[in-house]
Amino acid sequence: NILNTNLYNIQLRVSDGKDKTNAWYETSVDLTSLPVGRYAIYLYTKSGDIEDHGELYDLTYKKFTRTVDVGNKKITLSRNDIRRFRIEITVEEN
Repeated sequence: NILNTNLYNIQLRVSDGKDKTNAWYETSVDLTSLPVGRYAIYLYTKSGDIEDHGELYDLTYKKFTRTVDVGNKKITLSRNDIRRFRIEITVEEN
């Protein structure tokens, strides 16, 4: 699902000198089939001949924890500060 495709001024704690105004990912993921547990999010990106993959991190340090109830599960998207600010999905029984 698209969260936001408007231009957004992302400011890192220490600038890397790169423009982030179009740094968006658009996708849909069915999380209801995930078993109970905690998951890291890995991204694979390709632009021209350049490919990269790795964990999704929050380097802007903004609060964004969000929880939704789906059937008998509670699904939470959050930042894990002690795991290098990694974005995680937590699935729990309701």
